[in-house]
Amino acid sequence: MITLRRPEDESAGAGEVVQKVAAGGQAMLFGLVRNQSGIVDNYDLRLKGLPPEWWTITPSTVYLVPFGAAPSGYEQEVEIRFHPPRAPEAEARSWPIMVAAASRATGDETGSGRAALEIEPFLEIESELRPERAGGRRYAGFALAVRNKGNTPADVAVVATDPDNAIRFDWDQQELKVGPGKREPTTFKARPPKQIIFGRPLDRRFQVDARVPGTDVAAFPRQGIMRQKPWFPWWLLPAILMIGAALAAILLLLPKSTPKTIVPDLKQATSTFEVQKMLKEAGLEVGNVAEEKTADAKPGTVLDQTPAAGEKVDKGTKVDLKVAVGTGTVKVPDLAGLTVTAADKKLRKKKLTLGQVTPTPTDPDTQIVKTQVPEAGIKAQEGSAVNVFLEVPPGTTAAPPGATTGKNGGEGGITDLPGLPGPAAVTVLKRAGLSPAEVHEFSPDVKEGNVIRTDPEKLDGLPAGTKVTLFISAGFPDIAFDFGGNVFVMAGATGKPANPIAGTDDVEEQPSWSPDASLIAYRRGSGDQARIWLVNPEKPKSAHPLTEKGFDDRRPAFSPNGKVIAFVRSAPGGSDYDLCFIRVDSPSGKPRCIADPDHNVSRPGWAPDGKAILVVSSDPGNAQQVELLEYTSGNASSAKPPDWTSLGLVTDAMHGNQAGEQVLSAAWSPDGAQVAFTANWKTGVVRLFLAPAKDDKLDKGKPVEAVAGCEVSWRSDSGELALTRRDARCDQPGTIIRVDPANPEAQVVLTKSGASNPAWNPLPPGR
Repeated sequence: MITLRRPEDESAGAGEVVQKVAAGGQAMLFGLVRNQSGIVDNYDLRLKGLPPEWWTITPSTVYLVPFGAAPSGYEQEVEIRFHPPRAPEAEARSWPIMVAAASRATGDETGSGRAALEIEPFLEIESELRPERAGGRRYAGFALAVRNKGNTPADVAVVATDPDNAIRFDWDQQELKVGPGKREPTTFKARPPKQIIFGRPLDRRFQVDARVPGTDVAAFPRQGIMRQKPWFPWWLLPAILMIGAALAAILLLLPKSTPKTIVPDLKQATSTFEVQKMLKEAGLEVGNVAEEKTADAKPGTVLDQTPAAGEKVDKGTKVDLKVAVGTGTVKVPDLAGLTVTAADKKLRKKKLTLGQVTPTPTDPDTQIVKTQVPEAGIKAQEGSAVNVFLEVPPGTTAAPPGATTGKNGGEGGITDLPGLPGPAAVTVLKRAGLSPAEVHEFSPDVKEGNVIRTDPEKLDGLPAGTKVTLFISAGFPDIAFDFGGNVFVMAGATGKPANPIAGTDDVEEQPSWSPDASLIAYRRGSGDQARIWLVNPEKPKSAHPLTEKGFDDRRPAFSPNGKVIAFVRSAPGGSDYDLCFIRVDSPSGKPRCIADPDHNVSRPGWAPDGKAILVVSSDPGNAQQVELLEYTSGNASSAKPPDWTSLGLVTDAMHGNQAGEQVLSAAWSPDGAQVAFTANWKTGVVRLFLAPAKDDKLDKGKPVEAVAGCEVSWRSDSGELALTRRDARCDQPGTIIRVDPANPEAQVVLTKSGASNPAWNPLPPGR
């Protein structure tokens, strides 16, 4: 005889036993097996009605004497554990089951107990857009397929949107009923607002969303591009006009040859001023001037030129230069009141060179310098050029770039300063009687050192002494990442070029910058053994190991003072990782670790003040969940485990208790005001969350709409994030994107598929 009961029941009831279980979860029944035969026997137990991998009976065999033959030993209770997978085949319904006992003495089934297992429903969907880019003049056709990865039928609504709300989407079907494990397709046409008769192709971006109405269940948004083609290429109409004009010109004019000249060898010049004179004599102009620090050439000399010396070019052509500057700095002398010749000599004595002279001097021995850029007293690189502006006779003007005749400054008013070099803009403002102040910020579009914008924007008519803030471009920081088992550094603005800094036969991944950007720490190894390595990104051959052999070391992270690296360690083949610390200058390679058998941790991230660390950690109370665990210390950037105290799981109360919910990655913003983390809460799709932070304590995280991602990193000014965008579960290869949390829909894709673990260069603007 077999009787079944639930764990919460004291004994078996008279009715049918019903137990509930979540797909991907576990549930249990107890079964009491009694020998009612007349012989001592062994009984093998098995369960019918479910696949064998969905259940476990412990013990699976019982040895029993006949009932009544002895005061005990005639019955035994067994544990029946159910663990159906979180998969479509674990259909949400009531499954009739039977526990059967087979006698080893006779080989027959001699008893059974019946029950019902109710598998609870769960919803999970994913979508696929094909093609991701299509073109047409009147419309472009696309196909969307929705797959139900849940265990219950899903009614899915699909919708497409574009940022400008300009495209009309004609769907074949927008409501799909998708069975468990099934895939349902639909098609649609993207129609632009109006056709392009003459013009260039226009890319119109849109997003396709699939969602189960009335729930938080949604597929990862799919991005598409409708390339609207013109009926006629843009060049056709002007080409027709140009052909007509050319024919008329041929009839009226004789062809004229453009005057040519030979490019002089500018490497013979000792200053930008001499270069200017040589080019003027050849009928050429100075183009872009780039400076290169070097100890192998005399400061101020030309290292390279484009076009090359001896090349025949049109007169008026601009010649680009690469000029050597020294590795040291000197103070710029005051040149006001000196002749051009005297100013040149004074600059040479200070290891500087005379740059462009405005206007071009006719008599360097008599014409006097009035102003200069950079100003006197400013520190400049040895060999760099100082541009000067000369006094001019009454009735003529020689205002520096950005100044014109107008209200301010006596000699000239002010036009737009954006795009000018910062020192030139400062000179313009001072000559106009205004008070300049400089603020550096990152810009992906404006050249480093040039003005991005001013505050106030309009400068004409301002009273003398008004403060004008010049926002100066600090360029744009680089991003380190790993791709194909190697570590690269790329331009954060465009993703190009991507230069390898660690590329061997071993797997190299998980880069992290030191605060001064002089070192990158990364994981290098093969299989389940790896060490933490360090490398100067400017000198790839400087790579060397920091930690000892014989362990699996992962996820290095520099402390805010740059002296300590936090990482996680496990024994080879192990699955339990502990948080460890090692000094960057450690001679032994032996770290100190926080031994915590209850938590398996990964991905440490320091708070900006060095007094807190967040790690991703398993939840001891729920093996199906992963949370953020926080450690705090009174000693900033400490490498001593006793200094650190665990605050426990700080995200556990931010969401529900659904099995499989996980936090994947987290990063403190450099200003300490918030923490960005990625998690699959509610929807099952890994999304970006932001949690306000104060005094290293986190508030509740809120999702950032339209941003799905896996690994996350903050830019040093806390203005932008880099994320790895993968599939819904972060299982597949991904691409690295840039996103501003304040404008989440404006995302910039930086890499092709396969990149991961982005890390911004940590230097703030102006350093």
